[in-house]
Amino acid sequence: MAEEKVKQSEVDTENESSGYGIGRALILCVLKVLEKYSDADHPLTREAIAVKVQKEFNLKQKPTRTTVGNNIKLLKENFKYNIADGKNGGVYLVGKTFDDLELKMLASSIATAKFLPAKQAKELLGKLNELSSEYNNLNKGVGLVENYIRTNNMDLSYNLEVIYDAIKENKQVKFVYNDLGVKGELVPRYQKKAEDGRYTINPYEVICNDGNFYVIGSTYEYKNLRHYRLDRITKIDIVENSKRAPLKEMEGYTDKGYFELTSYVRDHLKMFNGEVKRVKFKASKSILNYIWDTFGDAAEIRELADDKDNVIFTVRTAIDGAKVFAKQFCTACEVLQPQELRDELKQEFGQMVEKYK
Repeated sequence: MAEEKVKQSEVDTENESSGYGIGRALILCVLKVLEKYSDADHPLTREAIAVKVQKEFNLKQKPTRTTVGNNIKLLKENFKYNIADGKNGGVYLVGKTFDDLELKMLASSIATAKFLPAKQAKELLGKLNELSSEYNNLNKGVGLVENYIRTNNMDLSYNLEVIYDAIKENKQVKFVYNDLGVKGELVPRYQKKAEDGRYTINPYEVICNDGNFYVIGSTYEYKNLRHYRLDRITKIDIVENSKRAPLKEMEGYTDKGYFELTSYVRDHLKMFNGEVKRVKFKASKSILNYIWDTFGDAAEIRELADDKDNVIFTVRTAIDGAKVFAKQFCTACEVLQPQELRDELKQEFGQMVEKYK
């Protein structure tokens, strides 16, 4: 015989007449207790739920097991919550918004996010912890790295908000772009061609790469895309009565109506601006891990028939980024092409030798 469905009106009447002091909201109290205290390893009996509901929400009296059971039925049948039967007659909520592992991963990312000031990181971890079960306290498993390299620009959240609004409204933004001084302070890099010294850009996309947020856009004087770190931006405003230049006017996008985020990130190693070219390297197999970590499958790698210790790899990337990679692994790799990059490195390595004489 099929179970009889619980009617909403019956549960409402029961909740209101029983003196719990919370009326129709009792069903939400049951749901919150299941979210916070139950999982497959910790199912809750109806009695345990009733006790926790009374304690958590300071009710006048404890709900009966029948009332809790009826509310659970309503959550399952009318509101389609996945509440499963567990051991010892208990139940638990399945399919929460985030499971414990997902919350740990998110918390770890926040705890070490360079773009977040420590205060904001703490606040976000606190909010995440509210989504976690009692048995997955994020404060115990994920520690905020207080002395981690972090931005001291408290405007980052505001910068994000303004830029997202500008992209949505198809407008330009103006801002002061900063470098860091000897004490880590923000030092304005004034745009000489602007009366107020602020940069004006057409924003197209916001990305997070290598622990930092960037806005990708173009300036009024160039038709190529560039990017700017959001934690280096201050005094940002939407330019009123402005209209963002169409993306199809930018180099490489004349035949496209959308922004290719993946291609852009791959082409700009470590988010270096500048010309993008195909660069050919000869490298020791000892740095294959670093090649994959840096370029991923964007690197075309081939082995050499007459050389078992080295490989040839080619990648499309910003020249300045390729130069940094070549310097970082100068004893284990060599730039073969383009010739102009080889010439630049030869000159700079010569200057380096002079310094270390």
